[in-house]
Amino acid sequence: MKRILFIVTGLDTGGIEIYLLRFIKYVECSIEVTVLCKSGKTGCLEDDYIKANAKIVPFKIGSCNIQEWHNFYRFLKNGRFDTVCDFTGTFAAIPLTCAKVAGVKRRLSFYRQSKYQFGSSFYKFLYTFFMRKLLVFSSTKILSNSKTALNNFHEGWGGSKKFGVVYNGVPEILINMEQSKCLRRKFLIPEGAVVVGNVGRYAKAKNHERMIGAAAKVCKENSNIYFFFCGRGVANNLTTVINGFEKQIILSENRTDIGTMLGMFDMFLFCSLDEGQPNALIEAMFANLPIVASNIASIKECIPRELHAKLVDPLSVAEIEEKILDYTNNKQAVAVEYDWLNNRFNLEENFSRFLKELVV
Repeated sequence: MKRILFIVTGLDTGGIEIYLLRFIKYVECSIEVTVLCKSGKTGCLEDDYIKANAKIVPFKIGSCNIQEWHNFYRFLKNGRFDTVCDFTGTFAAIPLTCAKVAGVKRRLSFYRQSKYQFGSSFYKFLYTFFMRKLLVFSSTKILSNSKTALNNFHEGWGGSKKFGVVYNGVPEILINMEQSKCLRRKFLIPEGAVVVGNVGRYAKAKNHERMIGAAAKVCKENSNIYFFFCGRGVANNLTTVINGFEKQIILSENRTDIGTMLGMFDMFLFCSLDEGQPNALIEAMFANLPIVASNIASIKECIPRELHAKLVDPLSVAEIEEKILDYTNNKQAVAVEYDWLNNRFNLEENFSRFLKELVV
């Protein structure tokens, strides 16, 4: 049985962590899985990973700590791993270099974001430039869940076999409408009201403030439209932003009952400024929800080309408001056919391809 080491920052709820957990459940007993958290901390999903038979190792690997690199090298030598896969993109360069020196045969970096999540400076430019060069040297394969990310991080990648795109595999979304109706009642949403939902952790790139700005304008025009924003840090960071609209704009911390939530929504709102490949949006489309979404490259990659013109400028509160009202008043919104989605994001095909990259 192949021994695979996956490297993540931690195990709090997020796109990377949910993707990896789904994949580990998919492969079941076909590989021996160890998950290393290089922040030195685990997270709220640790028990779920353990139930999926993954061994969890908190192990700090800093960007400038030679002693930690040496400790990691010794860990790799003792672990006798067949493959190391680091989900931190460019910053996989140092762990994969340690793996190369330790003699690990398969060394993969997997980009899950399409842009760096920090401000630019000359020092950061030089550092990331060097890390990308080191990554190409130290890895046997560089993967991404979108072409957009590889275009941004590794211009001209298309002609090299070292690079590849593996789209997200999305499981069947099970919706129990009775439970969804109960959830509406729990949050005091009247029967017959239109519910516009959003799922995503609080972060600048998720663009919550502009979406809530548009929601507030919609609420002023129509008292029968409700908004439901759910995700880690959402309630803690946005409570003051919704002053005066607490009844119609509902904030919730992260929930695991995705199918129940999606069954509660009439429309899905997803106007991020930056994404890798948005699982939440893809799940909403699989649940047959019409969407209002950003016209950024990584989201365009998730829907058919003929629908691109219907996406919105995420910086325009007025445009987001207009698209929401187009649906609530005229039922005009982007809707993607199931067959197209299943062809691109089929769980079996995409997870099988990722597994092949790990064990070939």
